[in-house]
Amino acid sequence: MNKAVSLREPKGRKPLLSAGLSWLFDAMDVGMISFIVAALAREWHLGAEQVGFLTAIGSIGMAAGAAAAGLLADRYGRRAVLIWTLLIFSATSGLSALAAGYAVLCVLRFLAGFGLGGERLSLRRWYPSRCPRRREAGPSSCSRASGRAAGSYRP
Repeated sequence: MNKAVSLREPKGRKPLLSAGLSWLFDAMDVGMISFIVAALAREWHLGAEQVGFLTAIGSIGMAAGAAAAGLLADRYGRRAVLIWTLLIFSATSGLSALAAGYAVLCVLRFLAGFGLGGERLSLRRWYPSRCPRRREAGPSSCSRASGRAAGSYRP
């Protein structure tokens, strides 16, 4: 059953906007830690191993989140898993700003990565099912590229 609609209709633009915003915040979160970790290393007196672990823990969480999202999507559906992973990613990413110590930040970065990995997997499967078939590659690639470019922008 094809639920695709034209991008000329508001109903067709909503998935494009949603996907673009998701990819924008995805890119911002992944890139932001590389800028923050230098200041944290000075402030919290972190060694090279701790800095490396802090930057890697998000990627470990992404792998776990993608694996879990694939299994959960088979059982509960892509849309439900996408919503939950976005909530996990958003909440833990925001809470990372309030982390008072290294261990708490590591746990929050892992959970943010978990949500991010699930979001990436779910969104890549959910979005193409919502856009017109003849334009599937264009808008998907366009929203991903523009979201990543906007999320990577730093004045």
